[in-house]
Amino acid sequence: MTLRMNWRMKVSTVAMTLVFLSSVALAQAKHAAAEEATPDDAAIHDYLLTMDKAKKFAEVAKKIEAAAKADPVMAAEMKKLEETDAYNIQKAGLAEKSPHLAAFFRSNGTTARDFIFTPLVALSTAGAVAAEDAKQKPPAYVNPANIEFVREHKDELRKLNLFASSAD
Repeated sequence: MTLRMNWRMKVSTVAMTLVFLSSVALAQAKHAAAEEATPDDAAIHDYLLTMDKAKKFAEVAKKIEAAAKADPVMAAEMKKLEETDAYNIQKAGLAEKSPHLAAFFRSNGTTARDFIFTPLVALSTAGAVAAEDAKQKPPAYVNPANIEFVREHKDELRKLNLFASSAD
């Protein structure tokens, strides 16, 4: 029974994270199509990844679905945020103004900005690493320090599901 519950929780957590990351990927696709700087570009560039941030994201990602199930108001805030057509930097601000989401992040020792930008920057940087490996120029909005960080911590970040996608 415990094994089945753990498996269900793991699948649920992965599903919730994939939904979140797919909205992040959609925003990135919009960015690529726009070919012009977006409000997220500076935030992505200036956000520096650390293992502490990556570990905290992984920890909080496991808790957020259970918290939303237990708190219908928080679930509604999450749904509203996911459906909002806005840049990620704006979504982080909206999440910080959502009472239940903001309280959840505070009680778990993080911020909406870190929860949104840790996987976004990790995925963006992984794409930049792939571009470099293919002898292409990485996007200017990806910080070279993050490229170095992802190269150095790729295995650890993978174990924390920071590179999860719908194909994984």
